[in-house]
Amino acid sequence: MPKRYTDEERKRIQGEICSRLTRGESLTSICESDGIPHLQTVYDWIDEDNDFGRDYDLARIRSADTFIDKILDLPKKHNGNAGMLRAELESLKWVASKLNPRKYGERLEISNANQFVPLDKLVEIAHKSKNFSTLPDRDFKQADVLRLLDTPE
Repeated sequence: MPKRYTDEERKRIQGEICSRLTRGESLTSICESDGIPHLQTVYDWIDEDNDFGRDYDLARIRSADTFIDKILDLPKKHNGNAGMLRAELESLKWVASKLNPRKYGERLEISNANQFVPLDKLVEIAHKSKNFSTLPDRDFKQADVLRLLDTPE
């Protein structure tokens, strides 16, 4: 039978989990620590407790910053081993981009003569047009974007 936690114990544990996630620890390793409940219990708490779910999500997003900080420390850690440095750099960048894609994900931009149209703007245009067949099947050019902006809703 799973251990029952008081509200005070549960809040303390939830705070510790979020703090450790923010520092870049995995939830799996946190749950293997003494005094921390099983992984499934933590997932249940996330589902049942909106405040903890929000704090958990925020901790995951913030952990991306931790991974970026680790990238800055890599040259000292690998001391000239370019292969190890490159491999860990790519891994940390990938993790950060998945944890916080808005901040660290790849930015897709369509360009024409140094005039950029961000991908989110193109999606907005597609939704405004409500007719995805009006989207050109070739590279976007600024004229295409302007034409789509003028498409009636």
